[in-house]
Amino acid sequence: SDEEGGGDETTTDGSGGYRLRGLRAGRKYKILVRVDAGSRYERSSPAFQVVEMGEGDAKGLDFVAVRGSSKGSIVGRVQAPGDLLSSIKVEVAAASNPSSPLRTQELMVGDLFEVTDLPRDTYLVKAVASLDPRAYRTAAPSVRVTVDGEGDVISLPFSATPRNAEPQPASPFWVLVLIVAAAAAFFNRRTIQDLPAYRSATASLASVAGPAVAALGSQVGVVLPCCCS
Repeated sequence: SDEEGGGDETTTDGSGGYRLRGLRAGRKYKILVRVDAGSRYERSSPAFQVVEMGEGDAKGLDFVAVRGSSKGSIVGRVQAPGDLLSSIKVEVAAASNPSSPLRTQELMVGDLFEVTDLPRDTYLVKAVASLDPRAYRTAAPSVRVTVDGEGDVISLPFSATPRNAEPQPASPFWVLVLIVAAAAAFFNRRTIQDLPAYRSATASLASVAGPAVAALGSQVGVVLPCCCS
């Protein structure tokens, strides 16, 4: 195109040749290569050339198409409290097989991370922490990323909640204490239930012993001291 925006556009042929028409003599034009999205080429060298048109054709304006890399990287931040960052790493798995992580990357500085040398593909990325699951309940949803050769910048959410307020399961010691207490209560109840029978047996014994004592008294004289005046 020239300074006024006029110019032409064309597509290279099978051998890489091209021809631009309608360029006016005496004007300067900027020739550059445009790479379509999804092309295996990412840029040209040089990026552009400037030519001043004369009366005839301008030739020898060659460009080299640079093929894009087959690999890329993922760059981002972890959204987590500062005191937890030292325990966090970034885990990358293929979207087609999320249960098998391909890479585990430590954070660089602060909350920043970079996972490099990844083949062009779609991945699931998440933050993982070396926190005791008995002390913390964590939440770290995966983020879906497509690596296309550029540095994709993402943000990974991560949160950890202490389990202090949650009820803890009883330890084996306290379970044993509860079993012993329940057994003691059961036997005490049986003892209390048997108590009326014990009282009934005691009463019967007293009723039998009473006449025997009376009969014994009728056979034994009781001498009482007498005082005569």
